[in-house]
Amino acid sequence: MRAPSLFAALAGLALLGAGSLAAGQAPPPPVLLAGKPFPAKSDYGARLPAPRRTLYVAAGGRRGGRGTQGKPWNDLQVALRALRPGDRLVVGSGAYPGAFRIDESCKDGEATLPIQVVGEGNPVLGPGAAAPVLTIARAFWQIQAITVAAGPKESSSILLAGMLAHDLLLDRVHLNGGRGPGIDIGTGVRNVTVSNSSIHHLQGGGPTQSHGIAVDSRVVELRILGNDIHHNEGSGVFVAGPRGKGKGMKSFIESLTIAGNTIHGNGMHGVKIRGGSRAVRITDNRFWNQRPSRNSRGAAILLYPNVRDSFIEGNHVADSSIGIHLGTTEPGTGVANPGPRNIAITRNYVECRSVFQSVGLSMNSGQQVRVQNNVIDGCTRGLELMAQPPGEGFSIANNLILSASDLAFSVSSETPVEYFGHNVFGYTDRRPQAQITGDRRDLSALVSRHRMEESRAEKGIRLVGRDLARVEGGTLVDRGKRLGPAKFRGKAPDVGIADQ
Repeated sequence: MRAPSLFAALAGLALLGAGSLAAGQAPPPPVLLAGKPFPAKSDYGARLPAPRRTLYVAAGGRRGGRGTQGKPWNDLQVALRALRPGDRLVVGSGAYPGAFRIDESCKDGEATLPIQVVGEGNPVLGPGAAAPVLTIARAFWQIQAITVAAGPKESSSILLAGMLAHDLLLDRVHLNGGRGPGIDIGTGVRNVTVSNSSIHHLQGGGPTQSHGIAVDSRVVELRILGNDIHHNEGSGVFVAGPRGKGKGMKSFIESLTIAGNTIHGNGMHGVKIRGGSRAVRITDNRFWNQRPSRNSRGAAILLYPNVRDSFIEGNHVADSSIGIHLGTTEPGTGVANPGPRNIAITRNYVECRSVFQSVGLSMNSGQQVRVQNNVIDGCTRGLELMAQPPGEGFSIANNLILSASDLAFSVSSETPVEYFGHNVFGYTDRRPQAQITGDRRDLSALVSRHRMEESRAEKGIRLVGRDLARVEGGTLVDRGKRLGPAKFRGKAPDVGIADQ
């Protein structure tokens, strides 16, 4: 099939690549930890197994092809239906119009013999009328180095559909534009990796549709690794599910890893997890430029009340209205819900220098929440704990909070947490303030009256060279509180992220 002329423009647009940024939205300067990049960089490269057979399809090829390199197929859907376990289909450069389906007309791969679809050059799929450009409802398929240019309808670019879709890899996929989700991971899908991909500028479907990656209910073992997800009208990653009290665990997401991604400039939140999710790991990501919109306060990471047994670690959050937010007060969400449970927030760096009315960490509810060894830098308010009633089992310890322009912290109760101590509050000229039950107080006075065990306010403490292990103006080594079984190099943990 020959591509219509529209596809020449789409293919050319795809060549612009993953990193194009709107003016004034450049990434923040790099951050170091003891001279090494922070967050830590990992290789999420997907290495495909050697194929049994290598077959070919070419855009604009002649009819009568047999899938060989010399006589490739010219119809991608025909090629997909011809593949057997262990095959690799090489998709040549060019445009492939239509909505493609890997469904009951296609075969499953096998655990040791996956079916591979690999782009060579710049193959561009789509757009496809009112249907997803690519629907996958089969097991053990691997898709690599393909561009999907979605059409104007409110439909997914890539849909992983139902329980028959499992053990899948989407690697180095480029999704640009469209109105629905870039990748829509449907109910019952399991064991999926989305890696090294660029998902951006999903626009026009509204904040409830145009997410970079949207995840439905009863999804198990999903890994989102090393992607660039930006400038989508909805959230970068959105996990769906009921919002009200007592409903979330009927719609669980289990074993979700979001690691090593850059997520920025999205219209709602960077990562929004609303379903009854368990075993969520949000680690080593870079977030920036998550700002308020008509639909959102603009959090880099937002966990709704039904999230359980999860941790947020090693992330760099910059220039966002809220760095990390637990619980919600949005209408219809069940305010009485006790909130996220058994959550660890540790060793994250949140900086807010260019954002008006920013909050580093905001917590409306929760149980057994541990906020430890974070650095919060230049936010309007460092910590905001507004749990009503106070959260059960909160511990806030070993954090370094620098240069809060309004409040170092605010709490809604005299006894908001189980343990609140061994934190350091740095300032330059203006002495830091805190707000407790609506009353603004001088933080230094609170510390001197032993209201906060071993915490202190120190003038002139600052990071040097954007290195989290180089701090001037105060001693942070062995000044923390040991909470939990983690091992440290010294007699006690340090304050802040570095363990020296």
